[in-house]
Amino acid sequence: TAERGKNIIFSLLGDGRLNCRMMLIKTSIKKIPEFKIQLKGLKEPLKGTPTRGGNREYTVPGNSTITIKIRQ
Repeated sequence: TAERGKNIIFSLLGDGRLNCRMMLIKTSIKKIPEFKIQLKGLKEPLKGTPTRGGNREYTVPGNSTITIKIRQ
């Protein structure tokens, strides 16, 4: 669970030549708050795909650092 205005930063293990899927899953009936997902070393935020049920799915490379910026 994240708070508005706070950043979540974590690193993925693995080989950067391979991708994995990351999904943000809502935990209540409310919509997921506004946020941006940034990969270290890239200027543009990642673009996710909406899924059934209101979640968001992203394709991210292994061996990367991810920052999730939740807007206030």
